[in-house]
Amino acid sequence: MGVCPLQAGHTPLIKEKPYDSGVLNMTLFLHIIKNRQHLYFLFILFGALYILPGSALAQFARGSGTEEDPYQIETIEQLQVIGESEEHRDKHFILINDIDAGETATWNEGKGFDPIGRLIINEVNEPFTGTFDGSGFTISNLTINRPDESYIGLFGYATRATIKNISLDHVQIEGDRFVGGLAGGASSELHEIQVTNAVISGDRTIGGVAGNISGTLSGSVFSGVLNVRITAGGLVGLNSGIIQQSYANVEISGGSGVGGLVGYNELSPGIMQSFAMGQISGGSAIGGLAGSIWGGEINDSYSMVNVSGESAVGGLVGEIESAVIGIDYIDYARINDSYAVGEVSGNTGVGGVIGVDYGGKYKSSYWDAEKSGQNEAAGNREVSGSRGLITTHMTGQDAYIQMYELDFDETWQLTEGYPVLRWQEPDNAVDQPEVPIVRVAPKEEEYDFGEVDTDSSSSRSYTLRNSGNVTMSGEVSLTGTHDGAFTIIRGEGDYMLEPDSSRVIEVEFRPASADTFRATLEIGHDAPNRDDLLGIQLKGTGKLSTSVDQEVQLPRQPELHQNHPNPFNPVTVIAYSLPNPETVTLQVYDVTGQLVETLINQQLMPAGRHQAVWDASNAASGTYLYRLQSGEIIQSRSMLLIK
Repeated sequence: MGVCPLQAGHTPLIKEKPYDSGVLNMTLFLHIIKNRQHLYFLFILFGALYILPGSALAQFARGSGTEEDPYQIETIEQLQVIGESEEHRDKHFILINDIDAGETATWNEGKGFDPIGRLIINEVNEPFTGTFDGSGFTISNLTINRPDESYIGLFGYATRATIKNISLDHVQIEGDRFVGGLAGGASSELHEIQVTNAVISGDRTIGGVAGNISGTLSGSVFSGVLNVRITAGGLVGLNSGIIQQSYANVEISGGSGVGGLVGYNELSPGIMQSFAMGQISGGSAIGGLAGSIWGGEINDSYSMVNVSGESAVGGLVGEIESAVIGIDYIDYARINDSYAVGEVSGNTGVGGVIGVDYGGKYKSSYWDAEKSGQNEAAGNREVSGSRGLITTHMTGQDAYIQMYELDFDETWQLTEGYPVLRWQEPDNAVDQPEVPIVRVAPKEEEYDFGEVDTDSSSSRSYTLRNSGNVTMSGEVSLTGTHDGAFTIIRGEGDYMLEPDSSRVIEVEFRPASADTFRATLEIGHDAPNRDDLLGIQLKGTGKLSTSVDQEVQLPRQPELHQNHPNPFNPVTVIAYSLPNPETVTLQVYDVTGQLVETLINQQLMPAGRHQAVWDASNAASGTYLYRLQSGEIIQSRSMLLIK
């Protein structure tokens, strides 16, 4: 622990001892003798003063440190006292005014403020475990200059704590490892934190708000400069928690593993509804939102950061890898419903969304191909689920049409420029255009039924959805010379779909000979977001079978198979097999037993293997049950929707 500022020439608000070692000051003693009528009063006063040295009343403005009556902080000296004694680190505190901490620049022989709560690996574990409510007040001009120490910030290390509603302005903080404006490390809840006009420096694992977190960071902001060698993020250096509805406007130069929000994201729920702005230049693993991701997700977030580096440079993430845990579990690193619009440059492994991909999963992610200067989503290989657009297609009302997979009803808001998050409440918001939006799931350009016995069949289902705000119309048909091997058994012909409604299309393949057959499923529509005619190329091959083959291929009784993928978001395929023609009903229920959707309703299906598609775009995350009734046999399985 450094020298207490109260011992470094600073005058406390209330002196701790108005006497020396419990001996009466002679002047006070003579005064008592001369004024005997006041003797009783002074005796009581003296007794109180004798009891209170070292107590909270002498150290804090008011309060008792309980949740109902927190200690009140009104000076920087009182703030420093929190970390000086074990008896204070688990108490409750509230800031009652702004504090100018400029004097900390000269404290402790230039080391500045001594962080509240400490962690020295294998030596000291003295975290802050209480609560601190900043009440919206600001601590300005705080200085911490400890380049040889780790876990450096206003709070050095906090665990199971809650810190909220506090602003830090014009702070200068330097440490070695795990350095942040608010905290060096926090396994805690951090809410409504603002660190502005800041300069944060260190060797590695540096964050504008925290060096590392394994709790929750929400509603928080950082603006300033980060100086680092390895691993830095505008909000958090190392994240294994949740970051939501937060943003950073950051300037970072030098270093590797650097991102606009997070340096390194490890096996965490990740980042959601957050964004970054600014400039980043460095070595390798440089990203607009995250430098590196090992497991975890980015959802509904965007980057306007200009990024440049040597290698593994991406508009959203520099380097992404799915985490293999144990023998049979993979925590897929995912980017969903997000976009990047900054400039992206580097030497090797450079992409509009990801610099280098090692098995990530991507859904509904976009990048500005014009502004970024990048034509590919990833710098090392082709990936699906991301799309490059020109600037005009990502701005104004055009974004509703071209970036149609984003949720513009609940999460995203159109503006005169690029879309933003609804919680930002932009001044330049624009209304949605009145258009239909066509979506087909599963998203595929072709499907191969494989080999199917000539006396059997196989089917494939698609969901046609109108996610726009006016009625969509069109026609569903089959084309091609296939000798009747393909048939639309559900959803053929003209249709009209109201907003937020869907139509199931089911195609059956029943070959009459041992040949290869081809057809095109054509879906006409009047929506502006896709070509006027969507075509899915179908292929299947007939196979002559013996009775032995048939016995092997078909089950003895109906079988309901596990859906795939599982977990899923938002579309999954449910397969089932029938030994004989049966009347089939397939339904989805939630865990309370409420019917969610009927996929097949008392439909006569031939013997063979069949598939149905469930598009859960309008369902909430959670566990669902799907139930197959074929004749008198009822089977059910569970599946997990994760959004």
